[in-house]
Amino acid sequence: MTKKKIVHYLIIWAVSIIGAFLLFWIWYVYSWIKYIPPHYHANFALYVNGLKVDLSADKYMEDVAGCSLTWKVYPASRVHMHNNDDDSIHIHAAWVSWEHFFNNIAYNIGPDFIYSKESGLIENNTNNSLQFVLNGKKVDFPLYNLINSEDTLLVYYWNKNDENLLEAFGTINQDASEYNSKYDPGSCGGTNENGIVVLVHNLFESFTWTDHQH
Repeated sequence: MTKKKIVHYLIIWAVSIIGAFLLFWIWYVYSWIKYIPPHYHANFALYVNGLKVDLSADKYMEDVAGCSLTWKVYPASRVHMHNNDDDSIHIHAAWVSWEHFFNNIAYNIGPDFIYSKESGLIENNTNNSLQFVLNGKKVDFPLYNLINSEDTLLVYYWNKNDENLLEAFGTINQDASEYNSKYDPGSCGGTNENGIVVLVHNLFESFTWTDHQH
């Protein structure tokens, strides 16, 4: 075999290897981009006996949910709060309901009761009842509803006084639209315009040996 033919075959071999790698990389990136989860925000408040329940403690918060390169999805990573802000909810998955959120912060809420370790069982009685306001309108039990972007929910247990109910709703800091419009390092997509940048950065990191060191 002549030297010219050897060089020719080497060039074909090199181009084939590079082409195969590029095709694999394109497929790899595309397969992840298809599954970029949504990321949006909503607001809420929980009132008991006319007072807002403070849910700003660290135990109710979740660390920033960055882009994951595994198929593992944990309940708390789907919907949670950050930075001791107990007005704002971060949703990082599809098909997330209000019930999912409250379960994540260890609150069990039904049509006529609230239960948590801190509060114990709170039930409807002759004088007080559990009421709900969603986006400014009084509604029946909404916790099975999916959380929509920029929803605002009030869960309110006290006497049936619509004036107090709507006053409490008005105290909710409705900043979901603000969160939706700015960069959040916990996002892989959705309203985060830098989500693709974060994703690609993590994809590159997945090819390093950092995570394999012992």
